[in-house]
Amino acid sequence: MSSERPQTWRRRLTRLGVALAGIYLAICGLMVAFEESLLFHPTVMPSGVRELLLERAEIEPIEVDAGEVTLHGFFVQGEGDAPRPTLLYFGGNAEQIWRRVDDVPGPNGARFNRAYLAYRGYEGSGGSPAADDLLADALRFYDHVVGRPDVDAETIVVRGTSLGTGLATHVAHERPVAGVVLLAPYDRLENVAAGHYPWLPVRVLMRNDIDSLARAPEISVPLLLAHGEADEVIPVEHGRALAAAWRGPVEELYLPTANHNDLGGRRETTSAVDTFLGRITSR
Repeated sequence: MSSERPQTWRRRLTRLGVALAGIYLAICGLMVAFEESLLFHPTVMPSGVRELLLERAEIEPIEVDAGEVTLHGFFVQGEGDAPRPTLLYFGGNAEQIWRRVDDVPGPNGARFNRAYLAYRGYEGSGGSPAADDLLADALRFYDHVVGRPDVDAETIVVRGTSLGTGLATHVAHERPVAGVVLLAPYDRLENVAAGHYPWLPVRVLMRNDIDSLARAPEISVPLLLAHGEADEVIPVEHGRALAAAWRGPVEELYLPTANHNDLGGRRETTSAVDTFLGRITSR
């Protein structure tokens, strides 16, 4: 009996270990299978909103040919004579881009045209989101807007929030821009995911990654980077790492009580963005 008992416990522990390993592998498999659903949260534009916005004289529709799909967005004319400086906006995950059309710019930003893109699968744009496609679409968006006669191609500023910071950084790396504004940026998308799932081999499993940290040392244009120190989604350490890697001049704004969702609306943030745009146009 005494010799059988240890063997019984060993068998039970072995079976338990195999079961736990199977559960762990199943969780890894589910993460791979549903990666896009975990990463991207497409938004929907309410019925009739697009038509109401386009009734306004200063707002035009944007349609970007992305091969098999068409991407939609809005172009808001700035004040004064054309061609004007232009701000390309790349929104955050689950951000309703149509709401940004009503943003009230500061005195320096009022002259800027503002262009907003709905990502694949978001707010009427075709397709489904995936990192490589979003990066390619960001360049298509830039090329589409910069070709307009009312756009000053020498004064393009790209602005990104959260997920969109990687796209804005990619555009600044691949196309000529006058400046970059990043709110709550990540250094690398997989680093954010690894922080949220430290018990999973995220860096091995992830197919969708955007590596801003690798691009930053090759970008020499000015950067305004703002981050909330209370950000629970993308911790401020990601922003600090990206700022440290940026080749060009960097202005950093860290707000102690700002979180991921209220950073953009803070008075300190809006003031810093407007001041930054003023410096860009006065160069």
